[in-house]
Amino acid sequence: MRFDQKKAQTAIDFFEKRLRHTVGRFSGHPFTLGPFQKKIVSDIFGTVNDEGFRQFRTLFLSTAKKNGKTAFCGGLALQGLTADREDEPHVYSAASTRDQASLAFNAAKSMVAKSAKLRARCMVRPGLKRILYEPNEGFYQCISADAGSHDGVQPSRFIADEIHRWGSNRDLWEVLDKGTAIRQQPLSVAITTAGIFGESELCWEFHETCRQVNEGVINLPTFYGRVFATPTDWEWTDPGQQAKYDRHGDVIRPATGWYAANPALGDFLPIEKLIEECKEARQSPTKEVSFRRFRLNQWVQSESRWIDLKAWDECAGDVDQAALRGQRCYAGLDMSVKKDFTALVLIFPQENGRRKVLPFFWLPKDYRVNRAMLDRVAPWIDSGLIETTEGEVVDYQHVRKRINELGQQYKFESIQFDPWNMQSLYQDLKADGFEALELPQSFRTMSGPAKEFESLVLERRIEHGGHQVLRWMADCTTVKSDTRANVFPVKPDLQKSSKRVDGIIAAIMAVHRMTSVSSAPSAVSIYESRGMRRL
Repeated sequence: MRFDQKKAQTAIDFFEKRLRHTVGRFSGHPFTLGPFQKKIVSDIFGTVNDEGFRQFRTLFLSTAKKNGKTAFCGGLALQGLTADREDEPHVYSAASTRDQASLAFNAAKSMVAKSAKLRARCMVRPGLKRILYEPNEGFYQCISADAGSHDGVQPSRFIADEIHRWGSNRDLWEVLDKGTAIRQQPLSVAITTAGIFGESELCWEFHETCRQVNEGVINLPTFYGRVFATPTDWEWTDPGQQAKYDRHGDVIRPATGWYAANPALGDFLPIEKLIEECKEARQSPTKEVSFRRFRLNQWVQSESRWIDLKAWDECAGDVDQAALRGQRCYAGLDMSVKKDFTALVLIFPQENGRRKVLPFFWLPKDYRVNRAMLDRVAPWIDSGLIETTEGEVVDYQHVRKRINELGQQYKFESIQFDPWNMQSLYQDLKADGFEALELPQSFRTMSGPAKEFESLVLERRIEHGGHQVLRWMADCTTVKSDTRANVFPVKPDLQKSSKRVDGIIAAIMAVHRMTSVSSAPSAVSIYESRGMRRL
């Protein structure tokens, strides 16, 4: 291995003299590399083997979000297409989806448009997500894992974007990486933000390889990796201090805190946004996890405790059932499958913008679970906070009767429920005149209302009257995150856990309907329009 300063500077000059920024306050300005970017470009393109070809064939870069990864990817793609001295270069942007793969392409397309020299020699075909470079007959193309097989490709360079979203799917990476075998100095690039333990396996493999190479545990002469992350033992609310570099981009004083994960912080990334997000994250366990992952580049667990109990208790307020009589409400109904809770939660929008919550719970009288659970629920059954029905399972007809009784007191706008195992009661409630709406429980359907419910708690816009059963369930609730920062409340294993979350699930379903309807005048109660029906 040796270092060729001329080759390193040529690559740096391509970025800084040929390319221009395309978005934000630096749009139209020369693409001046940040110190960390300059160091990476210098090392990758300046380090050569005995034959004078690039030593490093794989680049792994992990930083927090908004540190210029997309623009950097676009620049690497254009350099590989137009300035890498490769015959018929084939350059690819790869991602788990076509939309994600298009991000770097769109950045590169805009860079071509802003450069007179590139614009004169490149043919951009936006519909095909393709750029042709006539002087060397090369092309740059978007491909994605969701677009089927890509066998036969022969990349001179490819950039795999946000590989934390690739999960355990390594097929596309292996096809592209093996396709580089015929090239003299290919470059495989994996760029990402931190992932989720157990769900981002390919990304974690790169992360660990990078750590082991940099710590001297293993020797991979063709692998170059940099991970910018705030150490997990650092106080996450402390911004720390910026790194200091010499004129070659070498570190004189390492960055700490937020700066360790955000090498662009204080350069082209303003700190004000992170300060604001940190304030919000202090109040929300879910937002703290998101802040740690996307802003501090720390790997996180898929499940995390959700509702801060202190914030929950401050939302007790005053919930007077008599005062709510005649008011419109939205209902969420979470039915038990066997020997578990059935929960109905009514949410009443108030003129002052608050939401009053009225929960109801049912258990079978012959409730046979572990002793710890029985000891917990017995006082609530005795006090009437939990109703019981005859038998070993909740009697759905009893629940139906109670809902009809409540329908005489309150104006039900709708009842939202999970359709699984509830078709009979669903048909009964529709026959009773209720608007019963299905809400299958998934990341797609539950993430939005779950986040809205959390906001109601954090902003103290919800009042639950301090209901003890609902408080316990709020404390039990954890959420699972996917690779797109969606959240989903996790139901515990009924056989292994004494935690229950049914009331919170029902509340989220009620919020879903409440936030999806327009602010039209309240509908007339079904009991005012068609009178009573007997069961």
